[in-house]
Amino acid sequence: MSKSKTKITLFTHDQVYFLGTRLFNPMLGQLPVIRSKAGFRTRVVPEITMHAPIDKLLKKLVEKKFLRWNENGTYLNGTAVRALVNWDHADIISYYNSTIRGLLNYYSFATNYYDFGMIVRLMRLSCARTLAFKYKTRTASSVFKKYGKNLIDPEKGVGLNLPTTFHYTGTFHVG
Repeated sequence: MSKSKTKITLFTHDQVYFLGTRLFNPMLGQLPVIRSKAGFRTRVVPEITMHAPIDKLLKKLVEKKFLRWNENGTYLNGTAVRALVNWDHADIISYYNSTIRGLLNYYSFATNYYDFGMIVRLMRLSCARTLAFKYKTRTASSVFKKYGKNLIDPEKGVGLNLPTTFHYTGTFHVG
């Protein structure tokens, strides 16, 4: 065990980072004993929540050039991954599918799973802009018009496998 990564903490007072997730007690600062309507004292068992670090994931996607900040630095947008331009259409789609699927499967247990909807939309836009750059069209919307919302390759029939829902279920559904 690494001493720099190992930490002993009272879970009721502090957050814990474990396997890339933030574990915390949503009842921080509250007393673990409450009174019922009848006046009986009842001990409350804290519920552990596991949140995926969305801000860290977005930073990593910016580093890998899937996303970039606008000029003001106020919001993120999908951008063309220029290193993939020489790849085949189906290979680009497969690369994006594996990246999106890897994120969704790894964090499928996270209680803030619905936040991944934003990441998937940005990755879909990045894929469309990569294909727009590859085919020398001006906009991502022209790529969506030509190849559909899942950017299906007309030769091989490969398209983006996007989840149909982002409700927390412990698994992710592809539709």
